[in-house]
Amino acid sequence: DRTRLIGHTGMASWREEKEGRQDMDGNYEDLTELFRQAAKENLSVSIPFIQDAVGCGQTQLELESELEVLGISAGRPTSSSLDLRGCMSALELGDKALDCCEIAHGPQESSLPCDRASYPPRIAPSNLMEGTPFQEKIELGSSENDIALLQSSPFPSLLLHWDSLNLSKLLRIVTLQLIVLESFIGTNNGGSSATETLYCMLWCHDGILLDMSKNLGLDPTDINETNDGSGERPCDLSEVDVAKLVLFASSLGVVRIAEAVRYAVVNADIYEEEDFGVGRTDNPGVLFCQQLRGSQFVEFVWDKAQSHIRRFRNSMKCNLQTDEVVALETVLRWQQVFFQGCHVLSSCVSSEMVIEFTRLAAQKSREAEGLIQTMHTCPAMLELMNIEIVDTVGRLQPTESEVWDGLLSASFDPFVNRRLLGNTPVRKSCFRRLKSVLESLSSMSNELRWGVCDLILQGDTLSRIMRMLEGNSMRGCPPFAIPKKEPEGTPFGLNILSRSLLVLNLYFDDQLFGQHDLGDLIASQMISWGVPELLLDIKYDDKPFMARLVKPIYDTLKALCFNRQREITYIESILLPAFQNLQYEAAVMDDSFREKYKLDVRNTSPYASNFVIMHTLRLMERYLALQCEVGLYTHPHDLQVVYWYRDFLLSAHVSVRGEIARDKSVRSAMELQIGNGEKKEISEQGDTIKMQEFEVEDRIEMTALILKRNISRGLVRYMSVLQQVGLLSVPPPTLSLFSSLETRFKRRFWAFKQLPQPPCLTIDDFHAGTDFYSLSSKEVIESASDCFRSSKNIVDQLLEVIVPPHETEASRMSINQRFDNDPFIAIHRDEILALAKVCVGNSLYLHKLASMVSSQTDLSNCNKVSVEHKVHRQFCTLG
Repeated sequence: DRTRLIGHTGMASWREEKEGRQDMDGNYEDLTELFRQAAKENLSVSIPFIQDAVGCGQTQLELESELEVLGISAGRPTSSSLDLRGCMSALELGDKALDCCEIAHGPQESSLPCDRASYPPRIAPSNLMEGTPFQEKIELGSSENDIALLQSSPFPSLLLHWDSLNLSKLLRIVTLQLIVLESFIGTNNGGSSATETLYCMLWCHDGILLDMSKNLGLDPTDINETNDGSGERPCDLSEVDVAKLVLFASSLGVVRIAEAVRYAVVNADIYEEEDFGVGRTDNPGVLFCQQLRGSQFVEFVWDKAQSHIRRFRNSMKCNLQTDEVVALETVLRWQQVFFQGCHVLSSCVSSEMVIEFTRLAAQKSREAEGLIQTMHTCPAMLELMNIEIVDTVGRLQPTESEVWDGLLSASFDPFVNRRLLGNTPVRKSCFRRLKSVLESLSSMSNELRWGVCDLILQGDTLSRIMRMLEGNSMRGCPPFAIPKKEPEGTPFGLNILSRSLLVLNLYFDDQLFGQHDLGDLIASQMISWGVPELLLDIKYDDKPFMARLVKPIYDTLKALCFNRQREITYIESILLPAFQNLQYEAAVMDDSFREKYKLDVRNTSPYASNFVIMHTLRLMERYLALQCEVGLYTHPHDLQVVYWYRDFLLSAHVSVRGEIARDKSVRSAMELQIGNGEKKEISEQGDTIKMQEFEVEDRIEMTALILKRNISRGLVRYMSVLQQVGLLSVPPPTLSLFSSLETRFKRRFWAFKQLPQPPCLTIDDFHAGTDFYSLSSKEVIESASDCFRSSKNIVDQLLEVIVPPHETEASRMSINQRFDNDPFIAIHRDEILALAKVCVGNSLYLHKLASMVSSQTDLSNCNKVSVEHKVHRQFCTLG
């Protein structure tokens, strides 16, 4: 709006007098001065926080004098400090150069019954006594719900609400704090700026927290008071005093939880910490209240508040507020245990404490889940679930009471820190309903247990750790790779908090999870994959080969903790080049092994090369699978290309696994031949059972690979026959408008070209592998149907092996069966059933197509085929 005003006024006069503004050399005047003059002469709202009563004809001195009477700073740079270049480059939080933004009352298309179309953002109070308590309502439309609460005062007042608190009012404030906390760390929309989410809650600001602490007489340096069992004694405090303490505990707790989450994210260094910024170091107003920091003080405040609220509940003479008291106590306890779980998992710094700390964190996670369930069933919380306190964009919704409207309006403002943001590119915040907030927080608490603690406690082999990390990547929200009825764009996989805690605990004290020597785990996996133990002693560049494998394997595990997009980038830029070098080094190791023990090249497998190629194939296939999940392939032609390449990679993976299985069967004879055939000691029964478990897990993983290969092959042939009969369009010219299909193919798989094995395929290979024009349409349909039919048979086999935990007794299970909640298996029933739907759906459409082809139906008038990923993110259904 200001730009338009300047364009209509200042720029017009500039054009009229442009000849007069030129100097003798023909140069024009600096635009900075022009903008300054235009703003000074025409814009009263260029000075922020001026109320509507201030006239536009007042001078600058009169305006600043009136603001000083109100106790308000003008909040804008002086004329001498205004620099156009500086304003244009003000991209960081806290930069005061562009703090004059104004907030629109509502959608631009709405005709607002107000004097101005926008208003300046409020100034955050620095203490409880600051500000004026005036607010107003405006109607945004004809509907009764189209009403917004506006704060026309430059300062919101909190003192009056602080002195008149009660537990019924307090529950809505605490609920609103949970909403802003979830918007900062939540499963679906975490990662927004703390200034735009957490500090929209004014009770969380540093000055307010310090003032509340002083008002309550709580000194961070004196926390020696203990709970001597007085929690059951009647409370001698008034309801206002208890409410004040609970509000302070909740506000400080929300800030400390946000700080703990940001600490984990930043220190994990997984390149997502920029999403959790809170401002520059020279802006102490949004740095998580440094004066009251420390886990001991917040624990003391939580304990004290819960003790007082229990005593107050026991002393109540009526039960009218019992539900509110229970809800408040549950929220405080959830904050405490969730913070403790995050804090404990961030504090594992030595191998001696990792097991104990992780078990404690798992216990806290279970307790947090139970507390969330209590909130779901609490009548007071159920009542709030049916009320929309704040809409998605942060606009407060009116309630049945003007008192509550004033309290919430003074407590929450999504634009209160907008003046500090300038033109900073920030992620748009999203505030959700209480029911969705509780589900998100419950999911986060649950993920800490099965996504972090179970992995640290149960991951004892490299293969199991990799399967658990891959399973964690596929689980989360929604579980596995199966989309549910979430909004479009809903992320899936673990929350960034769980992934960050995994990275923090992944490797310290030179051990994996602080417990396992990574070199020993790699050696054990190599032996289980058929590599002779004698080969492990062969040195490359005067070092054992395992020492060379440690860093790439660690990077592989770390990549599984990234989000989808960053994992794709990490695989193509870091991991694949590393495994390219490893393949050359592994070939040298195999040659040295054969030369040292005089083995025949034709009869000796490349053991080290097969091990490295196995990991390479897994990375390549996952690289393509992730690209399918994030939606990089939208056109059927692109999907056909990627399914064809996945068929090749999965076939190669199955082939190498088969070769490794054959190597294991002849390894004993080869070791006898080279003199290492000493009779080994008989394994204990426990070791034998362990080996059988490993074999079952490997067979399940092998079966899952064959299943995905058959589905990929069936989809390629299905698309080929659709192109053959004219129901699937050939690649449109727009796909190769600025390049060619060959160039697109090369760029899509350029990361594979650097690898010696497997060889990178070309577009000519693709045309040769999908050229079915020598066959009739009926034959191609039958071939595709066979692929889906065999896939369905594999699905039935897997469903017999992987059984539901609540429908089968453990005593009746065979050694080859596994429960669905087993973390060590490569595929679970949800994904198996989703793949079954893909097979059945495509088989039905193929059957219908076969009938149309047999009856020689004219297909030119039929609708074109649609591609859907509603059942599974990686494999589509054509219909």
